[in-house]
Amino acid sequence: MFSNIRITRLLIQIKSIIFNDLTKIIKSPKIFLYIINYRAIQFINCIFNYKRFRDLTLILNQEYYINLLDNHGKLKYKWLKKSLGTKLNASQRLEILIHHYNYVKINLDKVIFNEKIYIGIELWVKKYDDNEIKITLASLDKKWIGRREGELILNYIFNEQVIYSLAFTIAPGSLFNCTYKDILFISGMQSNNKFSYEYLFAKKILLEVTPQKILFFALIGVAEGLKIKCIKSVSAKTRADVRESVSIFINTYDLFLDSIYGIKRGINDYYSLEFPWLDRPRAEVRRCHRGRSLRRTVLKREIIESVKDKIYSIKKIHFII
Repeated sequence: MFSNIRITRLLIQIKSIIFNDLTKIIKSPKIFLYIINYRAIQFINCIFNYKRFRDLTLILNQEYYINLLDNHGKLKYKWLKKSLGTKLNASQRLEILIHHYNYVKINLDKVIFNEKIYIGIELWVKKYDDNEIKITLASLDKKWIGRREGELILNYIFNEQVIYSLAFTIAPGSLFNCTYKDILFISGMQSNNKFSYEYLFAKKILLEVTPQKILFFALIGVAEGLKIKCIKSVSAKTRADVRESVSIFINTYDLFLDSIYGIKRGINDYYSLEFPWLDRPRAEVRRCHRGRSLRRTVLKREIIESVKDKIYSIKKIHFII
């Protein structure tokens, strides 16, 4: 049973969540009923997950994350919303947040994480004539506040404009029937529709390899740099944002992930890629495409190795094996 002091602290912590929709409640009875039901569920989740919620709060309140909380004060309540994936319940979302922020605190350099992660750590840069392409690793920024995707973001930047993003979180493998302790969990992929021309142009100058696929190769580099042996991903059906039809996201998730050699789809609608990852054998590539395929392989390994080396550089010394 909880002490009166603990319950009082809990009530204070979730006060902002319970009452921040007051103006909406007044405007519509339907919204009133929806919010009352929604907030009641959140309150119950806080009660039943109080111990682990307290663990997350203790992790985020440490000096390591002082800048993060200054920018995202409500981060500790993110697990109460249907984030990361539709098949994850509140307790699982909470465990993922605890695992992620505990992993980052233990394994990544504090100075680099706090000073550079918000503006983006450059992982790979390529210049073509007057054009520049960069891949950066960033934490939550203002553009992603309130969104349901992961805690870290890989951005594909073309001439200083973000044209594609891939969001992921470091999650416990046990939640996804995986034998590995740590996995990279992809929970969001999206393009910036304002820059559709730049997307096509960037694809053209990089051997017709899409920005989405470039970011996936970068994620493989992140996994290799952190010595994480498995990548999991949501599908169109299990993504967090369910406000739009599943069919709209088939290309972004299912068809794209099906095109990655070695990736498999499980019965729970999560995609899985385990390491060591081997590219498609040359024997399976058409003879007329082998020259272009070889150039793409060189580009792929360049990205993976560059990202891997950069991740090594921001890891704590004791973690380097």
